[in-house]
Amino acid sequence: MSTLLPWGKARRIEGSVAPYHPAVYHCLDVAACALVLLECLPLLRKRLGCLLNVNDPTPLLVALVALHDIGKLSRAFQQKANKHWLNDIYGDIGEAPEDPGHGTSGFYLWRDILCNRFEDGEKLLPLARSIYGHHGSPVCEAREQINLRNIFGRCGIKLAETFADEVIELLEPGTIGRNANLEHASWLVAGLTVLADWIGSSQEWFPYAKPNASIADYWERTAKPQARSAVSVAGVIPALATQSLTYPQMTSIEAFDPTPMQVWVMNAHIEPGLYIIEDSTGAGKTEAAVMLAHRIMAAGLADGLYVALPTMATADGMFDRMGAMYRKLFADTTTPSLALAHGARDLHEGFQSAIRIPDPDTGNFAGAKELEDVSFCNAWIADDRRKTFLAQVGVGTVDQALLSILPSFHQSLRVLGLSQRVLILDEVHAYDSYMNQEILRLLEMQAALGGTTILLSATLPDETKARLLRAYGGTVNEFSQDYPLATFIAARRPDEIVLDPVAPRGITVRSVPLSFVTTPEAGLRRAVDAARAGQAVLYIRNTVRDAIETFDAIPAEITPHLFHARFAMCDRQRIQDDALRRFGKKSGPNDRNGHFLVATQVVEQSLDLDFDLIVSDLAPIDLIIQRAGRLWRHERDDRPA
Repeated sequence: MSTLLPWGKARRIEGSVAPYHPAVYHCLDVAACALVLLECLPLLRKRLGCLLNVNDPTPLLVALVALHDIGKLSRAFQQKANKHWLNDIYGDIGEAPEDPGHGTSGFYLWRDILCNRFEDGEKLLPLARSIYGHHGSPVCEAREQINLRNIFGRCGIKLAETFADEVIELLEPGTIGRNANLEHASWLVAGLTVLADWIGSSQEWFPYAKPNASIADYWERTAKPQARSAVSVAGVIPALATQSLTYPQMTSIEAFDPTPMQVWVMNAHIEPGLYIIEDSTGAGKTEAAVMLAHRIMAAGLADGLYVALPTMATADGMFDRMGAMYRKLFADTTTPSLALAHGARDLHEGFQSAIRIPDPDTGNFAGAKELEDVSFCNAWIADDRRKTFLAQVGVGTVDQALLSILPSFHQSLRVLGLSQRVLILDEVHAYDSYMNQEILRLLEMQAALGGTTILLSATLPDETKARLLRAYGGTVNEFSQDYPLATFIAARRPDEIVLDPVAPRGITVRSVPLSFVTTPEAGLRRAVDAARAGQAVLYIRNTVRDAIETFDAIPAEITPHLFHARFAMCDRQRIQDDALRRFGKKSGPNDRNGHFLVATQVVEQSLDLDFDLIVSDLAPIDLIIQRAGRLWRHERDDRPA
């Protein structure tokens, strides 16, 4: 009775040489992907080793992953494709037994029968739960005990036992150390299994094979070589970070004059932990955070970064900014991916044009020399938002990161990616109470898995800051009232808080003249007069309806623009791009003078805009400060007033 014969994959593509792919071959394909991933992701391997208290967790984890689809050897699963039914093994086909799913049935088989084949097998139960839940949700043990004999049949159980013995003999799994933290490790093991299974399930990379090679031969001659090629082509191997980088190099601005906070970043202590950067709007916090992330990557403490922002508009703006500098973070010989993650990214022309398919043999991008100054993203990573966190650099909305700690399908893949990235949360003050709670859980997860997080804000209240520090494990006694301020707690020593006061950037130290008007009509008259005098004007209304009414009331001789969140996404993207071009850092007098933008809160954060006059509806003081940060934001010699 051969373990090679039962089918595992049966939706063959054109050109396939076999009618199906044997279940045990697929198990070995995925195990080989897990092996290559652990070899190519030393940071992941090291963290899993620490959590499991072993020098090298690879043999054990690869052997466990090799059994991830052992439930496919059951009668219940084999009857899903009757044309491949094996009478010689399973007997007459008969009535299909109740099928809880091959993941669940495989888990119960491992728990009740196969685990004894592993040293300390019963202790490995948390890892088994995560592996057998690789279809996107945890294995449920709340149900009544299932009838394994009915689901697998006697021969199915015998096949599974034989295959498990073959895997153990082939891979020689070790065991866990004393005091292993299996619960924390299980999150990473779940993500590793999902990633290995997604790569190992591709017929393009793992074509169906006839069952004519032994387990050992298939493993050495087919599964492992194909896995090395597939992992390379998928684009998930870390890109080598440059070992030295300056701000002029990163920004391509030769005369770049670092701000005091940016100087602090270049000298800050580097260690996994939580960094909080508080500085005024326009003080270059983004560049400081990216440089800090680069230093962490260059030290081998992270494999990339993800920048999370409050809205799609701010994420789009950040994607464009990162596109101009992200390649400078990595060695010239690498091809790092830059991915965008939010619900309307399919309409972002810049991201869509960046998606490219690598060479199937080498994993290199065609015409890479011509693309050295162009953003691009590996097509396999770009085809699913959950894979964004596998890109070397990701930009997106904060909700995409928060899905890693919510009960969403395959959230463990997001956990796996984020744990190896520097997570940068911009405008961390900008979220409501509900999202703040989710952010606290996200920080707890990052701390538990040794991930590094950087928080940015110009207006962070002490109470909110205290909750963020506590979520990462910090002990908060009192706060410094210095501003700007850099705060740091190490993941290994969260009770030691470092508070470094930093001098402000000169251009941000200024008196902003503030006057009150009593009606929107009076505010509009003030704005119209300024536009007639050639100034670039912004009027921020708190609702879309009010913004539209103000826009309609602007006199015909003024050049008006309207920007809010209710435009069709294609129009919104065009309007946002126009606003950044007309009022951004590179805009000139012909672009901006005399132009009048009416907008809602979409412009108050993360968009690098600059105006000569701002009229704003009454709003909470932190938002007023954010809005004021768009006033005289850039140094200009040609302001009309």
